This record gives sequence, C-alpha cells and structure tokens, in this order.
Amino acid sequence: FVNYMATDKLAFTFGRLPTANGSPYNMTRNESSGGAYPLLSYNAFFDGLALSYQVTPELSAKFIYTPFQYIMGTSATTGAANKTTSGKDVDSPSDTWSAMLDYQKLNTSWARKMNIVFHYIKANKIAFDLEDLDNAGNSTGKTDFNFDIARAVLAIELNGVAGSKFDLGLQIMSITHNTNDPYIVADGVGGTTDLHFVSDGEEKTGQISVLTMRYALNSMNKIGIQYTQTSQDAFASDLVAKTPIDFYGVAGSGYHVFYNRAFEGGLNMNVGAYQVQQDYAAPVLGLFVE
Repeated sequence: FVNYMATDKLAFTFGRLPTANGSPYNMTRNESSGGAYPLLSYNAFFDGLALSYQVTPELSAKFIYTPFQYIMGTSATTGAANKTTSGKDVDSPSDTWSAMLDYQKLNTSWARKMNIVFHYIKANKIAFDLEDLDNAGNSTGKTDFNFDIARAVLAIELNGVAGSKFDLGLQIMSITHNTNDPYIVADGVGGTTDLHFVSDGEEKTGQISVLTMRYALNSMNKIGIQYTQTSQDAFASDLVAKTPIDFYGVAGSGYHVFYNRAFEGGLNMNVGAYQVQQDYAAPVLGLFVE
C-alpha cells in the first residue's frame, strides 16, 4: 500500500490496507502489530482507501473504505453469472465504510505505553453465491439472499502496567447482523442431506470479548494467557487466521496459554496450547446454523 502525506496532519492511504493480524495477535507472538486495525474488526486482507487526520499528538481519526468483494459463479439453473433466479444483478463488491479513533500515550502513571482504539464498521447487502433449496434439498436456482452487518470494537493495550513487567490487552466487539430472507442449506454430512436454517431473516446482536495478559520473565522470555468469550449470535471475520483452531471466533469460550522465546538475530520461538468449549452451533458463511 501507499501512504501519501498531504499535510503534516493529513495522510491518504490506498492499496492493500494493513487490516490483517492486528492486536492482540502481536502480543501472543512477541512482535509488533501486523495490522493497524483491531483483530476483531476484520482479520482479513482488503484493498481500499483510508484518510487519516492527526487531531493531537496522541489522537488520530481515520475514515476507511474497503469494498467487500464476493465473486459470483455461473448458476447451473439460470446459466447466467452474477444474477439470481429472479434475474436480478448481484451488487458485488459491496460498499464497506468504517471509522476509527486511535489514542496512544507514552509513560503514563499506569502504563509505559497505552493504546486505545475504537473502530466502527458497516456493510450493507453483501450478496452470496448460494443456491435456493426445496424441501428435498434440490437446487431451485440462485437466491436473492444478502447480508447486512455492523461492528463496533473497543481495543485497549497496556504495556508495562504500573511500572511492572505485565502487559494487558482487552478487546470487546459488539455486532449486529441481519439478512433479507430466511435461508436453508444442506450439509450432506455422513452421505445424507440434512437441511438447516442458516438465518431466519431477523436482526441479531452478539458480543465477543478477548482478554490477554503477558508477563516478561526477562528481556528474552515471556509467558501469557488469553481468554475469549463469544455469545450465541456473534462471529469474528478471522479469514487469515494463523492459529490451529478458530480461537477468536469460537461460539463459546476458550483459553490460550503461550510462551515466547527471543533469540539473538531476531529469531522468535512461540509455543502455546489452546482449549475451547463450543457452546453454540458453528458459524456458516458468517451466519449460524440453528
């Protein structure tokens, strides 16, 4: 991506935006943040445009446009690409707008470094390449199904809490999503066709919380623990996850313990273990089987 400084306070960014592997992912890997946006906002690669303004030396405001691109295939029923059974054109990409406030303060009385980010993102009418099914599970053509979503994320990271060797990270995400119609899918598990509701067409809300605590044994060794809690109707867009399981978006709760070892020359070793408890049905296409 490219950063262009229009003035000392105003910057314009375009191209592949740093939207992947943001905080608190960096805390578990003992590295600087790979993304400028909180992980619970959208952990994915997006192309787009961003306008940043430095309000004060500590506070910056950013406005971001990242179109959500979903490529429709050719319908076996209608024989037409990017059209539903009813003949409507599919709007792809879908406009996705977001705004972010980023506050950073060094050497406060309660932390060596404090970073607080509030991020709001909204996308409307995201169309999906889905087939309508009858009661027998047979395709009747492309659906008019689309998806609206809004997320608000508060991310707090404190390094050197109260002059100690503890680092603390907290992210809270609230999500609202709804679809224009109910939709049914067939999973075909075990060689049979089982029909499930992906969505009932009603607006739903949910929350995800992630708490990360890390302690520096010395300059080369750190240990830490994470806890995540996800409500029934919430999900995370963790599309470029490097974890062995869906930890940040698991429909329930989970723990992650980790150990970081830094070696001379910039080499890092990360060892960890995950434990998750899935309390609700797994997400399907960002929605939930009911």
